[in-house]
Amino acid sequence: PRPLGALALLPAPRDPCDWWSLAEVACLGYLREGNVTQLRRRLAILETVQLETHAFPRLVEWRRDEVELLKRRLDGLVQVHLARDCQDLPELRKEVVRLAPSAEAVRAARLVVRSSRTAIEALGKTRQLSDGFQYREGGAVRAATPKDDALRDLIGRAEEVGRVIVYAGFHESVDRCREVCRAAGWSVVQVDGRGWVLEGLPEGWTEERALAEFDRGTWTDDVDRVAFVAHPKSGGIGLNLNASPVSIFYSLDFDYGTFGQALCRGRRPGMDVERGHVAYFL
Repeated sequence: PRPLGALALLPAPRDPCDWWSLAEVACLGYLREGNVTQLRRRLAILETVQLETHAFPRLVEWRRDEVELLKRRLDGLVQVHLARDCQDLPELRKEVVRLAPSAEAVRAARLVVRSSRTAIEALGKTRQLSDGFQYREGGAVRAATPKDDALRDLIGRAEEVGRVIVYAGFHESVDRCREVCRAAGWSVVQVDGRGWVLEGLPEGWTEERALAEFDRGTWTDDVDRVAFVAHPKSGGIGLNLNASPVSIFYSLDFDYGTFGQALCRGRRPGMDVERGHVAYFL
């Protein structure tokens, strides 16, 4: 196949395995790795984390010599960048916010589990319940959830910078997060697969203009705080939102690849290294 010399890829921070898919497009089988998981085992130093029911491998660090070798192998086939500045950024900080469910929510969750025909159905419905709604015929039925108050508190931690990223795993949850942000006085750039929604921004602005201004931090006097509210899959791979020191995951989906992209959109070269970046999980 003709080398894709004009195609460049900047890998997600600390993850050179992103190069694998690009190399497969340019020349199938060139890396002689069956899949990206096998490539990760060769490039990474992993440790096994044992939980009560299962174990999983966790990244400790990348083998720099192997990553350098991979870059040299790809030279001439595709254009890649060994983003040392990404690897030298401060570590992403993560914090799980544990919220106590109401007695009513616990009873509803037990009913959902008993009435579900499969484990996947039960998991999906309890996730909806956690986000404060249930999908029914004719639309979603909302209920109270402590996540709304927690979200309101967390976006306040980005008040000084005026940039915050919020993710939710359902369309209804994305709408709910937008409403919480708007009620708190934030302008919103929303995207979740149904299209773009811009609220509280100057008339005539496009999503491209809004994202560019979000990144540069040059809002007008009338727009000093903006929230990027999205489904983790939305917005495009490689989207740079490094002006925000905070990412808030109201809820997640089941795709680890898109989750990794969403997690690192605020931790990019150009971020405020003194503030760092914190990801909160509700």
